[in-house]
Amino acid sequence: MSGVNFAVAETGTLCLVENEGNGRLSTTVPPVHIAITGIEKVVAKLSDVPPLYSLLPRSAIGQNITTYFNMITGPRRSEELDGPQEMHLVLLDNGRSQAYAEDQMRRTLQCIRCGACMNHCPVYTRIGGAAYGTTYPGPIGEIISPHLLGLDATRDLPTACTMCGACVEVCPVRIPITEQMQRLRVEAQRSPTEVVPHPIRGQGASHTFGEQMAWRTFNGIFQRQQGLPCLRLGGHQIPCIDAKQATGLDGQPRSDETCQENAA
Repeated sequence: MSGVNFAVAETGTLCLVENEGNGRLSTTVPPVHIAITGIEKVVAKLSDVPPLYSLLPRSAIGQNITTYFNMITGPRRSEELDGPQEMHLVLLDNGRSQAYAEDQMRRTLQCIRCGACMNHCPVYTRIGGAAYGTTYPGPIGEIISPHLLGLDATRDLPTACTMCGACVEVCPVRIPITEQMQRLRVEAQRSPTEVVPHPIRGQGASHTFGEQMAWRTFNGIFQRQQGLPCLRLGGHQIPCIDAKQATGLDGQPRSDETCQENAA
């Protein structure tokens, strides 16, 4: 059995990237070769492989090219001396089509498993991979595991992030990992009964009535309706200052006198 780094739809070729040589041994000596891979590893043409293959070792360990690059296209032919007599490919979905169905989440599947995000993540470097409790640790695991296992089983993963953006800077395929984290946090807090176009399995895993009421109350206090909102305390109305107008962030300069007028 083996995994697959890239599967070419055009030719049916399976590409295995390695440095040790055990991949080539395990795919040629046994009489049956079973390759297992996620559906996101499929590329359209053979010409799509070289740029991805160039990115993989450079981003993983700073290596120009790996020691072995195996291209397997079918079982042993009659004129060949080695190779398996049978070859089978197992394509795994396991929640990947859920991510693919939504434009923003779809970018999660661009990952080539180089591990660059893990090498630069301040959280991963301090707690290690075992702390994540999933097959894929680090930043990429935090955004792909909720699709594979559901948010109810991975509710804490999207919050195990400092949002420093180091993973986004080094990602060779430009996955907006921090944006995906924020989206998953929203989905975890979303009401389980709320109807959305593309629901994520385990939606509302971190949803609590008390927390939602607190946020609604906070939002209601500062929500603009007519003019500036007012906070009611002890029967008195206390006007709330518009922060954008008071600080000039709305593009209009504000003097101290203007700020006092807004609060009056």
